[in-house]
Amino acid sequence: MLMANLNMMYAEPLMIKNDSNRLIAGIRVATVLFYLTTPEKGGYTIFTEIKTIAKPTKNDALFWYNLLRSGDGDFRTKHGSCPLLVGEKWISSLWTHERGQEFIRPCALSPLINERYVELFTSSAELQQLINIENKIPKIIENYIILENERLENLKRIILIKYQNNNNNNNNELFQLNSNNILNPLNALNLIKKLTKIWKEIKKEIKSDLAENYLKNISNKRETRFPTEDDLNGAIQGLLRLQDTYKLKTKDLANGILLNNINIKKQMNVKDCYEIGMNAFNEKDYYHSLLWIQEAYERNLYEESPEIDGPNESEILNILSISLYKQGNLKRALEINNKLIKIDPYYPNAINNSKLYEQELKNNGIFEEDFYKNIPLLNNPRWLNETILDKNYLKYEELCRGEVNLDILEISKLYCYYKMDNSFLRLAPIKVEIIHFEPLAVIFRNVISDNEIEILKNLSISKLTRAMVQNPKNGEPIITSTRIGKIAWLLPTENKYIFNLFKRLKLMTNLNMRSAEPLQASNYGIGGHFTAHWDFARDNSTNTTESQKGYTFGSFGTRIATVLFYLTNPEKGGYTIFTESNTLIKPTKNDALFWYNLLRNGDGDFRTKHAACPVLIGEKWVSNSWIHERGQEFIRPCALSPLINERYVGDLGGPEPKKYPNISPYCKEGLYSYIYSLIYKDI
Repeated sequence: MLMANLNMMYAEPLMIKNDSNRLIAGIRVATVLFYLTTPEKGGYTIFTEIKTIAKPTKNDALFWYNLLRSGDGDFRTKHGSCPLLVGEKWISSLWTHERGQEFIRPCALSPLINERYVELFTSSAELQQLINIENKIPKIIENYIILENERLENLKRIILIKYQNNNNNNNNELFQLNSNNILNPLNALNLIKKLTKIWKEIKKEIKSDLAENYLKNISNKRETRFPTEDDLNGAIQGLLRLQDTYKLKTKDLANGILLNNINIKKQMNVKDCYEIGMNAFNEKDYYHSLLWIQEAYERNLYEESPEIDGPNESEILNILSISLYKQGNLKRALEINNKLIKIDPYYPNAINNSKLYEQELKNNGIFEEDFYKNIPLLNNPRWLNETILDKNYLKYEELCRGEVNLDILEISKLYCYYKMDNSFLRLAPIKVEIIHFEPLAVIFRNVISDNEIEILKNLSISKLTRAMVQNPKNGEPIITSTRIGKIAWLLPTENKYIFNLFKRLKLMTNLNMRSAEPLQASNYGIGGHFTAHWDFARDNSTNTTESQKGYTFGSFGTRIATVLFYLTNPEKGGYTIFTESNTLIKPTKNDALFWYNLLRNGDGDFRTKHAACPVLIGEKWVSNSWIHERGQEFIRPCALSPLINERYVGDLGGPEPKKYPNISPYCKEGLYSYIYSLIYKDI
């Protein structure tokens, strides 16, 4: 279980060979192959489709998934066991089946979404693993040089054995052939046979997949994961998101200044700014491309030692003129394009672009003699970017910056109290802070310890996968820029601390945890966020976040309430915001945020639309618990009017705990018997 992170309850018995067909537990999701001996020669395990070999080594185990994340068979896992040449080979196989893996290896409808260690930018936990990789690069290169030298030595051996020795042997008939005796068919056959064999050996060494296999081996080691182009692009998009959300100036970012009192020593050069601008340009985001290409252009005027592989002035001017044109700066675009033509008259499409800009100006009623007169100031309207046409998104950004108009009258109604509404909480009350009424939202203070937090994070790191949302059209989970982060599911049966946390959740919320989903731990990376959404299911959608078909919905109903544990203290940013009620919550480690997603009549409460703001500085870990309707019928009874809702957590009509102790009149049982039942009774 520790090796594969899978539930072994539905694994087949450990055996040398097993032809059983366990339909009740599903098909084999994964295979573990233990090597019990080290064969001297041969006996490799090979994967024919991906051209990979595994040499048996005693005490080791080979592991692979047999199914795609969609549940279909992965035909790339076709494998075989090579015949043994010298020595002895003993192995033991363990096959793990589908049942019980629903949250450990959650389903993805797309076959392209599988276990992979990319998108490092989406998780700060994985970004931290990059810190020591740079020190490993010299050793990686040295090891490859050793392997390459071995290959070259094999080629030298062919020359020595096949040619030098034979040339010194005057009795070798093949080396005494000439244009006459080669016509003898036997001599010809022998020569062809010899040369074919030699050339085959030479080609084998020259065409060796040594480099490719070496790179694969490095990539397959989790501790040596290098970022990919996808990571670079994702990091750039994350930076642009932070720039927009927190109104950061391009020049400040290029100078290494994040905030007034926070900066780094390294400044960006022309190439850095150009790459950011080109990333936006390729995404048709001309607002950001203009910001960053303009910065690259200005820096190019005074940069003394530009990088060899950096952009030249012509490339910068070309992208700058197109970005200006796309953002409506026709005169300035024409001016920049003419500078380009003056520097490089034959630059591709430069002449055609000038004609296009001139024609556009004429169409706007500007005469040719006025093309270069009264060039207006730079105009770069962000509203042209289609991703922010929604006014709600601008409101989301304002709340993330803390731009909230507080209602003093509403704030004066808020209060804190000790939750003591059962016998156990009489001894250990929970601190509750009401942060909003209508809808009710509260913070439970200091309800998870530092030790429990570290356990949750350690259990999650090896399981982190890219977070998805549901496609509103068909309900399928998809990867989208509206949610950037990684998640892991944690079952209450997985660890005693998680089990105890579920028991505590019952005390905190008064709700039945039998219909709760497993804990979901989330870690956010560069610009990681989750735009405004609801947690309850709506029409034409089974869920607004992950689909957990067969468990989350159906007989369990939709999500009645949400608990959000804060596992870290982000230094800047990372707020949880409610866009409809203009409420923001700064994450505070050890605390938990709680709200009801449904009105008392069972309808979704659309006032609970909320979002996770991007983290500007620091690290953000959270853990969600979603609790469903089933089992709450008498704990949170239905009210026919949507106007009747809780004044505090567990409100059943008693006096508010603002003035009276929050002690339930229904706690009639003895204190010690109640504590005993809590310890030994199931959740």
